[in-house]
Amino acid sequence: METHWLSFDGVVMPFVPGERVLGGGGTDFQNVVDYAEGRLEVDGHAFDARPDAVIMVTDGYAPHVTLADPDRWIWLITDNGDTWPETRTPPMACHRVTTGDR
Repeated sequence: METHWLSFDGVVMPFVPGERVLGGGGTDFQNVVDYAEGRLEVDGHAFDARPDAVIMVTDGYAPHVTLADPDRWIWLITDNGDTWPETRTPPMACHRVTTGDR
């Protein structure tokens, strides 16, 4: 099994678990979709295989996207986030997660 760890805001940024993950706002889900579906290079590398699953941890607030394989996407939505993935047609797996910021 191969795992790609990515953070994103306005761009997709690969990282290694344990590294500090930075973000600057301007969240754009389309960048992650384009990378996962093989249409975007990041650091000179394109994702060349269809992923078994894409797990997104997000507050959900960004322009909504249309996916080629919505069944492969799992959305973990943080406290008070926008759960649009579960209300689209067809609905995607969408779960609420607690971040500990309370």
